[in-house]
Amino acid sequence: MEDRSQHRFLMTRLSALGDCLVTLPLACALRDHFPSSRIVWLTQTENAPLLKVHKDIDEVVTVSRRWFRNPSEILRLRSKLQAEQFTTVFDPQSLSKSSGAAWLSNCHERIGLSSPVGREISPILNTVNVSVKEDSHVVDRFLALLRPLGIDNPKVSFRTPVRSESEHKIARFAEEKELLNGYTVTLPYAGWKSRQWSMKRYGQVAANLYGNFGIKTILPWYGDFELKCAEEVASYSDGGAIVAEPLDIFDLTSLMRNARLVIGSDCGPMHLAASVGTPCVSLHGTTRPENSGPYGAQNIWLQMYYHGGSSRTRRTANNAAMLAIQVSHVMEAASKILDKQMFSRDGHSSSARFSNSSRSRQTRK
Repeated sequence: MEDRSQHRFLMTRLSALGDCLVTLPLACALRDHFPSSRIVWLTQTENAPLLKVHKDIDEVVTVSRRWFRNPSEILRLRSKLQAEQFTTVFDPQSLSKSSGAAWLSNCHERIGLSSPVGREISPILNTVNVSVKEDSHVVDRFLALLRPLGIDNPKVSFRTPVRSESEHKIARFAEEKELLNGYTVTLPYAGWKSRQWSMKRYGQVAANLYGNFGIKTILPWYGDFELKCAEEVASYSDGGAIVAEPLDIFDLTSLMRNARLVIGSDCGPMHLAASVGTPCVSLHGTTRPENSGPYGAQNIWLQMYYHGGSSRTRRTANNAAMLAIQVSHVMEAASKILDKQMFSRDGHSSSARFSNSSRSRQTRK
């Protein structure tokens, strides 16, 4: 293997929080194999806070969502990236905007994904294109970008940053709400309507969890739409759900980390929960869980059938495939995880992380 100990790596992953979270193992693997190298991550501004404090990332360079339409921002980015003199660029996103940024760096080794996973003009702009299976998980796809460096099947680590102040805040919250049996977290919202389940059913799940296990459900939110969803779920929960106070990304990380279980649709916070090892029950309709479900054997994926089609078709579809999932299906999966926790050797408390080892994963189709 070539000595890259002093090499300078750039990662171009510009999109949403969940996409960045499932790319963290690539950064971690680079640090594990090349501890003295410099690792820079290019992303959109809204993803920067969490990435900036990640111990394996030396610098985060930010751009606006539509940076490629702004000539002055293009020139600024080109100047910054070329000054770094990167030796290798990784383009896990493999779209025109990410491979275009890689091209601006003037780096001679730009590694992306082959078509059809690599889309638009990215296979042309990148100098090395790695072939991956279309049915592989995105985490494994991104780690495959290390093959040209002689690295196969690296250990999967996220090392998601945890802030001590947020840990104390969530512990105080759990104590104030007398969450003696711990708590679950429900994520009832999603970026696409086709990914949303029924607010009433989420409320019924919360009611059942409280009635059967004595465990309350916490509903985090960000913005007016998510707050409205959380309040609606709580209204159907017979007192089993609590709408959270406003949380920043580090508070949300700690809320997830100390939860016994997270239930919800395919969204960024679901991947945040998985990245800190908390077991998840994820609901899928227009996304394939084997591609984009929460990563890890502790999680359970639920899908009755896949509503396929182009990205646009799936984005604008109704949520019939989601509604095919019943409350009983979610409760069965949640009960399986909670029952195993009851027999765990580790004790549980509302202010400490719960054991979540040796749990099963299932997919319903």
